[in-house]
Amino acid sequence: MKNVTVIDHPVLQHKLGYLRDKRTNSYEFRNIMKEVSRYLAYLATSDLEMKESEIETPLVTTKVQRISKPPVVVSIMRAGNGMLDGVLMTLPFASAGHIGIYRDKFINTTVEYYFKLPENSKGRMILLADPMVATADTAIAAITRLKQYGVGPIRMLCILASETGLTQLLEAHPDVEIFTLSVEKEMNEKVIKAVSFFYDGERHIVKSSINGKFRVPVTEVVEGRVKTTNKSLTAKQILDHKIIKECDPTFYLQDGKKHRVFHGGDSSYLP
Repeated sequence: MKNVTVIDHPVLQHKLGYLRDKRTNSYEFRNIMKEVSRYLAYLATSDLEMKESEIETPLVTTKVQRISKPPVVVSIMRAGNGMLDGVLMTLPFASAGHIGIYRDKFINTTVEYYFKLPENSKGRMILLADPMVATADTAIAAITRLKQYGVGPIRMLCILASETGLTQLLEAHPDVEIFTLSVEKEMNEKVIKAVSFFYDGERHIVKSSINGKFRVPVTEVVEGRVKTTNKSLTAKQILDHKIIKECDPTFYLQDGKKHRVFHGGDSSYLP
């Protein structure tokens, strides 16, 4: 796929395996996310412009190369914040910005709630960080907003991306370059036999019923009172649910494989 670089380095693929493993705890997950982000930033900036500079070594005066135009690292909140520290560890000379944006399924559009860039961001390269490009709705909206601000070339750093999401993103913004560790195939709800997720301090495992739906406990505030009820949801509805999608859902497939969705994932994997 044009403008998409899939980084298949053995070390990074090894670490990706731990990110996707349901046994990886939160502390390990955050550290591996940070470490992977460092390498993503390194590989995505191989062609930064350089300039010659003169320095004093302990022995002589010599000329060295310095990066002349540092990029701006922008996190799509909140998930992108998990990558931000790692990217800035590789690029400590870069400045940082944040975009708060989410996809609202009820009004079928994206909603921006925060936008903050450094004052000198116009014309500068942007490294846009978000662990997963799923539907790509938020990524497309964030890139559109950045272009309105007048930034320079934009490069998307993500750990996982769906084929559908990448297609949508590149149709909207064909000039954007994307760096990722893996491009995921689509999942069909018919092959999902069970779903598990952390909720209310426990790991719940729910099997699919005959109609392909799952009976899951959902706690909501109704008329000022906290109420927990069992709801019958499809796998897609689970991923779209504003609470459950943050509960690290894992789908168990008929062929014995497991598919773990990153924190804050959405329904692009499910047609």
